[in-house]
Amino acid sequence: MRANREKSLFSHMWNFAREQGLTKASNPCAGMRGFREDGRDVVVGDDLMARLLEKAAVSLRFAVHLALLTGQRPADVLRMSTDHIAGGMLHVRQGKTAAKLRIEVTGALQELLAEIQAYKVQVKADIAQLLVNEAGQPLTKNMLRDRIDAARDAAGIPKAQFQFRDLRATAATTVDDDGGIRRAQALLGHTTEGMTAQYIRHKVGK
Repeated sequence: MRANREKSLFSHMWNFAREQGLTKASNPCAGMRGFREDGRDVVVGDDLMARLLEKAAVSLRFAVHLALLTGQRPADVLRMSTDHIAGGMLHVRQGKTAAKLRIEVTGALQELLAEIQAYKVQVKADIAQLLVNEAGQPLTKNMLRDRIDAARDAAGIPKAQFQFRDLRATAATTVDDDGGIRRAQALLGHTTEGMTAQYIRHKVGK
């Protein structure tokens, strides 16, 4: 909800001003309750995914596939680098929970990482981060958002039907369909099956 985002930004700015000695007043946001936000309940269907990827920039296509194959949050996907790959495993330390995961680099993920590496050579990206833009620079949150907006608009997809974070639930649902909830739980890094069950949905357009 926009009001919550603006409250958070204002609070951050106020705290920064206090740290810089620009004010001694207490944060006016302290004790102010935010609006309740309902979690999204979206799993991206195959048809919609195909429409989006058809209009997506190369960097966005790589980001989407990496998120689908790893089931990680957007920020964790953007942080992935070649430094995290060792012993045939992609090592992930989740930013939100600090959970440590190991994802086996085989099959489709192995092929994707090879394609990403070839693309990085093509755009002369001499950096460890896996996801880069067309100029070989690290793909940032803002760059990712801009590419998602452009692809959605070009494909005629309303924002309500696709957000990048939906790919985590989509990945969990796919893994559950193929190998059960325990595998989905391990991929997401959840401590209980109940947490994972909240992510698993009936996939539409399968």
